Amino acid sequence: MRLITALLGLAGVLSLPVSAHQLWIEQENGNAKLYFGEYGDNLRETSPGSLDKLPQPEAQVVTLEGSDPLTVKKTANAFDLGVRVTRGQVILAQESRHPAWDKKDGDTVARTVWIPAARYVPDLGPQEPALALDVFPTRNVGEFKVVFIGNPLAGAKVEVVAASGWTRTLKSDDQGLVRVDLPWKGPYAVEVRHTDKRPGERPGASGPEKYDVAMFVTTLTFDQPTGPKAPPALPPAKPAP
Repeated sequence: MRLITALLGLAGVLSLPVSAHQLWIEQENGNAKLYFGEYGDNLRETSPGSLDKLPQPEAQVVTLEGSDPLTVKKTANAFDLGVRVTRGQVILAQESRHPAWDKKDGDTVARTVWIPAARYVPDLGPQEPALALDVFPTRNVGEFKVVFIGNPLAGAKVEVVAASGWTRTLKSDDQGLVRVDLPWKGPYAVEVRHTDKRPGERPGASGPEKYDVAMFVTTLTFDQPTGPKAPPALPPAKPAP
């Protein structure tokens, strides 16, 4: 599975509250959709509103034969990805066009970028890394692997969340692995965040753009096929204006 074009191109946000959000993908009735907000709070930002703070996410379908870019269309509360995937296929998405911002820490000002990304799998078969910060199923039931720039990421904070708001917070081991029992049938999200304090640069409109800190957040979503019926989802939270 190859890297998405420009996955390592970085992006930022205009304010810290937005950088606390995440991207995730759901596939229910109709096409897969990319949401922006807080999965565990059932918060989905809208347009007009905070959804417009995402300039233009990129997405693609990955199969054993290769990858195909998707047409991403903004709607009132999501980005329609124009496709449904089945077993053995994966959808990857990332926002790569947010402006950076200056984050002050004492007397130091760090040029900071934010890189939200998402992975959706229609089944829990083993996967390979493809995103800069990635989390994906392994061959073992209830086990997930966290990878950063192709290498296992130890000590990463990982949150496993059900639509009901049920949450488990874990830390990845030396091999980047976390293990969790999923108590119900139905949708789950696995979120991981990582801050890279190594300076770098990304492509900009007028040439390379340097940054000091990169903040990553990636969310894996899937449906657990077995187990008892899950508690109901939380009521929708009110989007930001």
